[in-house]
Amino acid sequence: MLREQVIKKTALGLQAKKIMDSGGLVSDDIMVGMIKDQLENNNDCKQGYVPPDRVFALEFRLVRVGMNSLTACFSFILDGFPRTVPQAEKLDAMLEDRKEKLDHVVELQIQDQLLISRITGRLIHPASGRTYHREFS
Repeated sequence: MLREQVIKKTALGLQAKKIMDSGGLVSDDIMVGMIKDQLENNNDCKQGYVPPDRVFALEFRLVRVGMNSLTACFSFILDGFPRTVPQAEKLDAMLEDRKEKLDHVVELQIQDQLLISRITGRLIHPASGRTYHREFS
């Protein structure tokens, strides 16, 4: 979603690009703003099921998975966000402003050594820019 906003040169995408180009981390406010934008403007989020080829699988994924018939608000999954308490608080505040709430959380647990291997094994092929993993692909 982050890269998509940068490519589309949205206001939030331009702010994020400036920060990323300087080597910084995109702020929680910008990330939550992007999530809010997707909830309000992405037709897949508003209309229903998102086919696998339309899933936003960049920095994290925002996936439409259901509809709460009482409020007519679509449900979604955030993969990889929030990662910190301040991010969770900002997400809660944004959802509260929208009169929505977080209903469920799934925590996936992984052994530290496997996590380290997955992170440190990520590589980029310089000629093509293709990303791959030393061990898995």
